[in-house]
Amino acid sequence: APKGAAGKTPTVVGVSGAFGEVRAGGVLAWDNNETLGTLGIRTQPGRYNTTAIDLLERIHLFESGHFSRGEIGGFVRFQESGRFDVLVSDEDPRRMATIGKSEFERLHRVVKTFYSLLAIDTGNNPRAENFLAALPWTDVLVVPLQWTQDSVESAGRLIAQLNEAGYTSLTRRAITVVTKKGGPEADPKQIAHWKDWFSQMTSGIYEIPYDRHLAEGGAITYSRLAEPTRQAYLHLAGGIAKGFNLLDGSRS
Repeated sequence: APKGAAGKTPTVVGVSGAFGEVRAGGVLAWDNNETLGTLGIRTQPGRYNTTAIDLLERIHLFESGHFSRGEIGGFVRFQESGRFDVLVSDEDPRRMATIGKSEFERLHRVVKTFYSLLAIDTGNNPRAENFLAALPWTDVLVVPLQWTQDSVESAGRLIAQLNEAGYTSLTRRAITVVTKKGGPEADPKQIAHWKDWFSQMTSGIYEIPYDRHLAEGGAITYSRLAEPTRQAYLHLAGGIAKGFNLLDGSRS
């Protein structure tokens, strides 16, 4: 979504943790931000401080087959709680490297050989090369938002942009996720109107309850989330899996 603070990164962490626990691994949460993202801030540190840029610098070795499956672990951060890996975006503000279309495609070709599920966290610019490069590979689009005017309008513009670009089948399969942050929301009648619109434009709406651990803004430990929050993410993961099944059915 183009709006910051819409709950994108916590949603990626929650969904990755839900799928990771059910699948016992094989899940990668990937910060596909063209510059400095927040997934590294919202997840636990790993054994190495490597990022997507470090992987890009060595990616020719993976492309040539000289690296084994175990060696991808030197570039991702394992989350013991939730059993998923994290590929973070660049964390060095002094470095001017960015992720564009070709960089995304090279990273994607490599990581998809090691993981059965990719949860991709985007930046806030839906016109960025790396955002657009991810769309053809997206099975289920997740649209996070808050029940506030700016967040809803931003999410609505994203859906309109994707429809205009020919991605109507993707938006119809999309899932709207509303993360409660405990702050003021719009008038209930206005929220009811928004719910009706997003219910028509996407495949469904999932709500994540307010959670103190999420609201802290720091690194998220999946097991520290309240039980209703984990259940909500599990329910969301089920909705995403349903989208996978529908897509498989349309391909057969």
